[in-house]
Amino acid sequence: MSPDASPELLADPATYVSGPPWREFARRRAEAPVAWVREPALRRRSGRAGDGPAGEVLHRGDGYWAVTRYDSVVRASRDPALFSSATRGPFLADPKTRGDLQRTRQLLAGMDPPGHTRLRRVLTAAFTPRTVRALQDSIDAHAAGSWRRRPAGVRSTRYATWPPSCPWWSSPTCSACRRRTGT
Repeated sequence: MSPDASPELLADPATYVSGPPWREFARRRAEAPVAWVREPALRRRSGRAGDGPAGEVLHRGDGYWAVTRYDSVVRASRDPALFSSATRGPFLADPKTRGDLQRTRQLLAGMDPPGHTRLRRVLTAAFTPRTVRALQDSIDAHAAGSWRRRPAGVRSTRYATWPPSCPWWSSPTCSACRRRTGT
């Protein structure tokens, strides 16, 4: 492991502020293409009933498998008995209750085959490039609204790539992205 690489690096959202950690992914593909990742203790917002007082809570998930080589990803995606999204959920925040896990299993990312395969076929047929182009104005409005609703008091420069996972945020076809980046 390189001296600057932490086993928790992939699970820490701060890692992605300036973009994906490509060097870390390359290192993992070379040294440990399938590896267990400990999750760091992360501050999460709490405000739901039953969580105690609203505010921030410190939470550490149980961890997850990082699968970084293409052939390993293909194998894992075809072997739900070994790599299951439905068993404990697909997200870093572990479900708190059995009901939370059941709700997570209703999402495409929380399903295993054959349910995942059936739903993916329906969604793929519904979201053709033509259909997505027809939704462009709505997508632009959503992206611009998300930008306007970023947390109060936070300097916008912190969100130069916010949200880093938004596929439209740096898209040359998204007018909100073009306005934000000046392109």
